[in-house]
Amino acid sequence: MPKGSDVKKILHATNKFTQKDELNCRACGYRTCREYAVAVYQGLADLEMCLPHTLQQLVEDRGRLIEKYELARRELDREYGDEFIVGDDAGTIEVLDLIKQVGPTPTTVLIRGESGTGKELTARAIHRYSKRNDKPLVTVNCTTITDSLLESELFGHKKGAFTGAIIDKKGLFEAADGGTIFLDEIGDITPKLQAELLRVLDSGEVRPVGGTISRKVDVRLIAATNKELEAGVRDGWFREDLYYRLNVFAITMPPLRSRIESIPLLAHHFLEKARNKLNKSIVGWKTGQSRR
Repeated sequence: MPKGSDVKKILHATNKFTQKDELNCRACGYRTCREYAVAVYQGLADLEMCLPHTLQQLVEDRGRLIEKYELARRELDREYGDEFIVGDDAGTIEVLDLIKQVGPTPTTVLIRGESGTGKELTARAIHRYSKRNDKPLVTVNCTTITDSLLESELFGHKKGAFTGAIIDKKGLFEAADGGTIFLDEIGDITPKLQAELLRVLDSGEVRPVGGTISRKVDVRLIAATNKELEAGVRDGWFREDLYYRLNVFAITMPPLRSRIESIPLLAHHFLEKARNKLNKSIVGWKTGQSRR
């Protein structure tokens, strides 16, 4: 039998510090909280069997998760706010206008442009201007994942669907339900995946690999590519029907070589970003002034 100090220690572990805290609700299967504490000491019960304590833990965990979510969201807003699309050239202003135009709509968007022109940042801006900005934005780089794994990542899989599928897994389309999914380098996916993606766009349903039941999802799709999809349609490596489903609203990102007038503004932006990150005082000079 435990000593009085042992019982008190177990009661404290379940947030019972006074006699009023001992509810004796019998949810654990014992008549009193003290009988339950004795059973815990003897290894016949677990701390998780105390229902009021478990519910309180869930409330506290939920509060901590909300705090972490808000902190992460504020950090993302700071990192990917309006200021991240920097430039006062005609091409950048046109892109910003298109983002503000299509953002609030549910329209599928195809972002085109060379690598390094800011396609993912544009997708983040579209999501931020949308009515789904309180829901997840899930990004997937289609070139970094193999074909078989990408299908499982996007649509999920059932236990035993393939070697290594030891549990059911929810796909990224389900994870983005109510929000936005961004498929970067959409031109690199195989014809098989193109057909699956087209089915999702047509029906609004996803079916896990190895599953027989489809699930409804409400997801806005934003895709990006650095390839000429028209040539892919002509040459047979990209489905024509999928191309027209994606190319509903197109935004073409201008390369830096066509935005030369914005280079000083970009340089200043990145200099300020580095200064804030490193907490350093950096003295610069304006164009046309001598360096001191």
